[in-house]
Amino acid sequence: GLFPIEGSAFALGSRSAALFGQVTTRLDQRWNLVSGLRIERTRKSFDRSQTIPSPGEFLEDRRDDAVLGKVALEYALSKNTTAYASVATGSKPGGYSAYTGNAPLAPFDAERMAGIESGFRSRSDDSMVTFGATAFAWFIRDYQIERSFTQTDYIVVNAPRARSLGGELNADWKPAAGWRITAGLGVSIVTLREFTDPFTGTDYSGNRAPYAPEFSGNLQVSYHDRSGWFAAGTLSATGKTTFDESESPMFTQGAYTLLGARAGCERGRWRVTVYGDNLTDTEYYAFIIPGVFHGSPGAPRRFGAELAVKF
Repeated sequence: GLFPIEGSAFALGSRSAALFGQVTTRLDQRWNLVSGLRIERTRKSFDRSQTIPSPGEFLEDRRDDAVLGKVALEYALSKNTTAYASVATGSKPGGYSAYTGNAPLAPFDAERMAGIESGFRSRSDDSMVTFGATAFAWFIRDYQIERSFTQTDYIVVNAPRARSLGGELNADWKPAAGWRITAGLGVSIVTLREFTDPFTGTDYSGNRAPYAPEFSGNLQVSYHDRSGWFAAGTLSATGKTTFDESESPMFTQGAYTLLGARAGCERGRWRVTVYGDNLTDTEYYAFIIPGVFHGSPGAPRRFGAELAVKF
């Protein structure tokens, strides 16, 4: 009687079909019009029976249809630079949460999105340098949140309204023969515009959505010699991430940076690599589960070697 005990079984079924295509129309020497359409249908069935703590069965099925469109305009600013802007819609089918004995909480609705995006892509005349930038705004209905809300309920719930604002930068540079430097940075602000906890009734509207880091970035410097020798160093950064809607410090992972390196030789069908991950032995949580006060720590510092043969 001190711990919850459950005896249950479930079966989930899913079938999906889609028809989609995209057409690019050249309007003149500088303008392109890109239009796309996707029509999809998803059917899901759910059968959950329970014997402990009380007998019962929940049997249901659902169908989610979606007609999704995209329209984008591309403009050639110069021979090597293109700007674009697009409007698109998206969808994620609804379904059922198997890990709850509360039948009304098992179903969840499809997630719908409409958004705008703009940016540009550019490269140097010799293609040794490429650069791109993107800004976006997504407006979401029935945003799906999946997590453990209690010790016995791991479910998906819908936030009626959410919004995601952000941008990305990426660059690629080949400064000399064999050398390559790549970098990227993404920033996002994902806000629950309307959401109430289904168990406590607490209103978390205006708070940050769980699992969405404030930023992510990466930098890699690599060298590959004609003789087959290679080496690379990588740096990745992840911004502060909250794992529940209350933004509780207990369930928040602060920003952290990981450093890695690898080197080796590749000749013919053979490749030998030695590597090191998380060289600074940074301690962090890769995942936190608020409902059961558990977390999954990230991998510690480790070293290894790999031998690969191509046949």
